[in-house]
Amino acid sequence: MEQRQLFLRDVLTVLFKRKFLIAVFAVVVIVAVFVGNQLWPATYEATAELRILRGRETSQLQPSAVQMSGSATLVQMGREDINSEVEVMLSNDVLSDVVQELGLGGSSGLRAIINNIQQAVGLKGPGDAEQEAVEDLRERIEVIAAKDTFVLEIVVEAGSPDMARDICEKLIGEYKVKHAEIFSTTQSKDFFKVEIKRVEDELDAAQRDLNTYRNENNVISTEAEKELLLEQYRDAKKLLVQLEQTQGAIGGSDEGDVEQRQIIGALSSQTESPVVTELQLKLLELVLRRNNISRSLGPKHPEILAVNEEITAAHERLAEAITTTRQVTEARVAEIEERIKALNDTEADLEKLTSKVAVLADTLEYYRTKAEESLVAETMQEKQLSSIAIVSEPRANPDPVSPQKLLNLIVGILAGVLGGIGLAFFLEYLDHGLKTPEDIEHFLNVACLASFFKDSQLTLNEKEVERLATMLDAGAGDSDSKLVQVASSVPGEGSQRVARALAEAYASNPNGRTLLIDLTNETASGFADLVAGGASLDSAVSDQGAVATIGGGNRKDCPAYLWTSPQMRQTIEDLRSKYDHIVFHTLPVLQSHDAMNLARFADGAVLSIQADDTRREVVQRAIESITGAAGRVLGTVLLDRKQVIPNVVYRRI
Repeated sequence: MEQRQLFLRDVLTVLFKRKFLIAVFAVVVIVAVFVGNQLWPATYEATAELRILRGRETSQLQPSAVQMSGSATLVQMGREDINSEVEVMLSNDVLSDVVQELGLGGSSGLRAIINNIQQAVGLKGPGDAEQEAVEDLRERIEVIAAKDTFVLEIVVEAGSPDMARDICEKLIGEYKVKHAEIFSTTQSKDFFKVEIKRVEDELDAAQRDLNTYRNENNVISTEAEKELLLEQYRDAKKLLVQLEQTQGAIGGSDEGDVEQRQIIGALSSQTESPVVTELQLKLLELVLRRNNISRSLGPKHPEILAVNEEITAAHERLAEAITTTRQVTEARVAEIEERIKALNDTEADLEKLTSKVAVLADTLEYYRTKAEESLVAETMQEKQLSSIAIVSEPRANPDPVSPQKLLNLIVGILAGVLGGIGLAFFLEYLDHGLKTPEDIEHFLNVACLASFFKDSQLTLNEKEVERLATMLDAGAGDSDSKLVQVASSVPGEGSQRVARALAEAYASNPNGRTLLIDLTNETASGFADLVAGGASLDSAVSDQGAVATIGGGNRKDCPAYLWTSPQMRQTIEDLRSKYDHIVFHTLPVLQSHDAMNLARFADGAVLSIQADDTRREVVQRAIESITGAAGRVLGTVLLDRKQVIPNVVYRRI
C-alpha cells in the first residue's frame, strides 16, 4: 500500500519522536570519525616539476616548433609523447629500481588490508613482496601533465616528509636513466649510412629512367598537348554534327525543285568548314535571286530556268563538299582519339616514374635527418646531456595531506545528523502502527471519529468524548434507541475506557436513559444469564452513577448458541424499549466471537486503536471480520497519542 502524503507536522513528529536515536547515531558517527582521525596514519606529500623537450635522440619527427638548447636542437613533444613519458616514469622497471634502492616494503594501508583479506578467504595467493611494493608505490605516485604545456608535475605520498622527498628524487633519477636507455642510438649510425647509400643509388636509377622516357617519347608538356587535342576533337565533332544537319535538310530535294524553306534553313547556319560555308552562301544567294525574280516572271521563263540550273549545280557541289569534308573530319577524329589514348598511357607511365622519384627523394631526406639526429643523440649521450629539465626540485610539505581532520570532522557531523534523520525515517517507514487520524483514514479507509492524547491519569477528554457521541448518534440512524458496539482488534487497546466514557457522555442527558453492557466485566449475574433466563433485568442491572451497567457474568464469552436464539433478539428489543442509548463493550474482535455476533444487532461498531502499537494490518482484519458478519463499522477511536512535538511548536503548525 502506498504511503500517504507527508506534511510538516508529520516530519516534525518523526524528528521529535526519534530525537534520541538521531542524537545517539550522530554522536557515534562523530566519535568514530574523531577516533579515526587520531588512529589513521598521517600521509605526507612531496612534489617536483619536470620540463620535457624531445631532442633529436628520438626516432620520430613532429611538425612542431623547434627550440635551441646550447648546441643541441630540441623539438617540442606532442600530447601522445607526453603520455608516453608518463607511462615510462610509472613502468615496472623504473619503480622496481626505486623500491630496491630505498628498500621499500610491500603494500601498506588499505591495500595491505584488502590483500590480507583476499588471501585469508582464498581469493588470492601469496604475492611477490617486491611486486606488491611496486604496485603500492605506483598508487602513491601521481604524474600530472599541465594543460597546454610540456611540464609534468610529480606528486609522491609517503608516511614521512623525508621519505616522500627521497622517493621523488630517486624516481626522477631512475626515469632519466630509463629515458636515455630507451632513446639510445649507438647502433643506428651504421644502419643509416647503409640505407642512405642504397636509397641514393635507387634515386639515381629512377631519375635516369625518367629522363630516358621523356626523351624517347618526346614529352614536353602532356597537359598542354592533351588540352589542344581535346579542343580540336570538340571542333571536329561539332563540324560533323553541322554537316549531318545540312545534308539531311537538303538531301531529300528533287533536282531543280529544291524546297525553299529547307534550303534557306540549312544555308542559314554556319559551319566550321570554310569550303562548305562558301558553297552554302553561293547556294543561298541563288535561292534568294530566284525568289526575287519569280514574283514578276513565270516558272517557265528562261531566266528562271537558268537560275534553277545554277541552283542544281550549286546543290551538287555542296553535297560533294559535305561528303568530302565529312570523310576528312572523321579521319581526323580517329587520329585525335588515338593520340589522346597514347598521351594517357604516356602520362600514366610518367606519373609512376615521377612518383617513384619523389618517394625515393623523401626517403633519402628522412634517412639523412635521422642520421643527423643519431649523431646529435650520440654526442648528447657522450656528454651526458638530457632533454629532461628539472623546473622545480623535489620538496616535501611538512604538514600531512591526510587525514584532513577538520574536513573529516565536518563531514562526520553532517553524515551523523543526516544519517540519523535518514535512519529515523527508515524506521518510521518500517513501522506499520497507526499514529494519526490521517493514517487511519488513508490506510483503513474508515473515519477516525475521535483521537485522544496520552494522559497520565488515563482519562479521556470530555469535549472529544461528547463529539464522539454526537457523531455516533448521527451515523447510527434515525431509530429512537441507539445501540453502539465498542471493541478493539487485540487486547490492550483501551476499548473499555472508550465504552465507559461514551456511556457517561450519553448519561449526561438527564432526560435520557443509558445502559452500558460490558461483556468483559465479570459479575455474579451477567448478560448471558439475562438472555438465558437465569436472571431478571433488575437483578442483572447495577447502577453506577447515572449509567446503568450489566456485566458479562462469570463466563469469558457469551455462548454462541445464545446469539442466534430468539431469546437474544427478544432481549435486545426489550433493552431498546427501555433505554435511549445502549453501549456494548465486547472482547477484542480477533480474540472472541462476541463482537462479530453482536454486529448483527448493533447500529454500528466503533473500534478502539492504541496509537503506535497496533499494526494497520491487524485493524484491517478486525474491520473485515465485522463487515463479513453483516456488521457496520461507524469509525475508529485513536487512543494514547503521543504529543512529541512541544506545544509551543505544535500550536504554530
